[in-house]
Amino acid sequence: MGAMHVVGRVLDNLALNQPSLECKDKQLLRLAVLLHDLGHFPFSHVLERVMRRNCGDAGRHEAVSSFVLENNKDWEISKIVRGSGVGEDLLNLLKGVYDGFALYGYLIRSDLDVDRLDFLQRDALHTGVAYGWVDAERILRTVTVDNPKDPSFLVIMEKGIPAIENYVFARYHMYNAVYYHKVVMAFELMLERLYELLSDEQDPSEDGKYFLPTFEEIRAMPEEEFMMYDDSYVLARLSRYLKRGKGQIGKELIRMLYGRTPVVEAYSDLAVTETKALKFDKLAGDVATILRNRLAEDSGVDSNWIFVSEPEVKIVKKDDEEAIYVQKNGGYVKLAEDDRSIVKRLAGLAMRGYRVFTKAEYVEALKPAIKALESESA
Repeated sequence: MGAMHVVGRVLDNLALNQPSLECKDKQLLRLAVLLHDLGHFPFSHVLERVMRRNCGDAGRHEAVSSFVLENNKDWEISKIVRGSGVGEDLLNLLKGVYDGFALYGYLIRSDLDVDRLDFLQRDALHTGVAYGWVDAERILRTVTVDNPKDPSFLVIMEKGIPAIENYVFARYHMYNAVYYHKVVMAFELMLERLYELLSDEQDPSEDGKYFLPTFEEIRAMPEEEFMMYDDSYVLARLSRYLKRGKGQIGKELIRMLYGRTPVVEAYSDLAVTETKALKFDKLAGDVATILRNRLAEDSGVDSNWIFVSEPEVKIVKKDDEEAIYVQKNGGYVKLAEDDRSIVKRLAGLAMRGYRVFTKAEYVEALKPAIKALESESA
């Protein structure tokens, strides 16, 4: 709802700053932004990572949003969308195949999409991270477009450049200090592992259904169950597993999760870099899986107690469809290529690396194996 409000503000300000822009699709855009996250899994992107590992792009929440609206025409939400008069355009926009203004897709998916403008403000406020603060009002008041007759992306007026630079830095700091904080990552990795374990074990009391639904079961859910498939749904299933499940590792992870006892960081190699210059980059293939299996083999620690994360945060993107653009000399340039901006010096840089987590009691057992593998990769 916050993102829907923001896109309305963007359109209102575009009408003021670019009067020649004929945008008559406010309802379409507000509905698209309201519904584009309809397919989000419980705990947001945490469980999406599990689905994407198992199912590829079909496991993306945007793909689930489109699937729900396209394949469940008897659901109440589908009836409302079809009755809105923009149902077909809305579905095409969510699927990324809309043949109207490219600007609409940019507002939903880009480095300056309305979702980011909304959640960065909210998260900075509720976490108390002052350096995550964004001057969204200044940004919203200084938006225009590249081409009023056929707009493809937003352009920030020259007077809004300091605000958009601050937005870039604030987003980076929020990812670095909040979203990828080691304790946050520890609990997210635990929840991911729990979902993998519990969606692979059947509940004897439910006629062969798994303790947590597989991707196929999610797509086959009736309307009432899908609408209840949220954080509380997963937590209730975890509690049920404590009583009826067989796996001791799963049960212990649940107790740790409920007791707010995270796995701990046994290794961290993070850097802000433009090139792949980290030791484990030399491991070919799926580095996280290779690391986990090799460390388990070399240390004797059960692989279910080894968690590997590969955080990566691009400071500013240069891709045409997703970049941030600013006015210059009567035209526009990418912020990442603007000689006036410090952001240009950061283009191509990303905070990336590897982290290994485990139970506190296994840290010492893992350290020699990590060191040996590090030497091998040097």
